[in-house]
Amino acid sequence: MYFDKCTNLDELKASFREYVLSMHPDKGGNHFEFCEMHKEYETVLKTQHFATEQEKQREYDFIAYAKDVLDKIVHLQGIKIELIGTWIWVSGNTYDYREYLKENGLHFSGSKKAWFYNGQSKKHRTYKHYSMGDLRNMWLNMEIETNPAQTIA
Repeated sequence: MYFDKCTNLDELKASFREYVLSMHPDKGGNHFEFCEMHKEYETVLKTQHFATEQEKQREYDFIAYAKDVLDKIVHLQGIKIELIGTWIWVSGNTYDYREYLKENGLHFSGSKKAWFYNGQSKKHRTYKHYSMGDLRNMWLNMEIETNPAQTIA
C-alpha cells in the first residue's frame, strides 16, 4: 500500500522518511495510520530482497554460464537437474556420466551425493554444511526438464 512502488532499498528508505515526516503523530499525523505504515515498512524491509548492482551482474553472468553447462547435460538420461540460487545441481543416476560431468566443469559433493556447478574452476569451500533441503529453502530454485532425445551437437 505505502511502499508498492519501491524498486530498491534506497527508494524504500526515502519513501519511509517522507512518510515519517508527514505522518508522525508529533507532526499532527494519525497514530493508527503511522503505526500501520511503520508495520508495512518493517514487513517490506524483512521480506523483500532488493538486489545490489553486484548481485544483478552476478545473475547476468550466471545466465550465460548456466546456459552453456545446461546445453551440455540436459540430454543425459536418468538425471535430475536443479538450479538453486546461482548453482546448478545434478543428481540421480550420474555414476555412468561422472567423467563427462567432470570434463564439463562439474564437481561432486559427497555429502549431498550430487554434482554441482557454480561458475568457478574450483570447489567453493565453506565451513557451513547445508543439506539439499536447506539450500532449496534458502534460495530460489527450479527443476530443469531433461531431454534424453536431444543428441550432443
